[in-house]
Amino acid sequence: MSKKILVSVLSFLGFQANAQDTTKAKAECEELMNVLAPFAQQMLEKHSEFFPFGGTMKGNGEIAHVAGYDGREQPPSADIIKLLKDGFRSGARSGQYKATGLVYDVRVVLPSSGQKSDAIAVSLSRIE
Repeated sequence: MSKKILVSVLSFLGFQANAQDTTKAKAECEELMNVLAPFAQQMLEKHSEFFPFGGTMKGNGEIAHVAGYDGREQPPSADIIKLLKDGFRSGARSGQYKATGLVYDVRVVLPSSGQKSDAIAVSLSRIE
């Protein structure tokens, strides 16, 4: 079984930074990632892949898992990622979410061996 790597990307949208706000936003994004990443790791270990999925954090801190479905049994991951991103943008614009996370599997080349490995990509956004 190949090694698993966790790749996280943080992006703060519309965020006016000061030290306290940055610390709070980072903590909220990490909380969201800590809820989402274990499921992705479990799926990789059991099935060697998973469909992209996500999570949202409401203003009150409530976290919910989110999946995308376009009616097809096995749609391309790019289509599901676009569907999820569109939903996140809509929810952010309406003030429904203060943070979102998108999780998808990727293949990376391990620097130590040059071999390809499954990896988990997590893209986090904090909306202020």
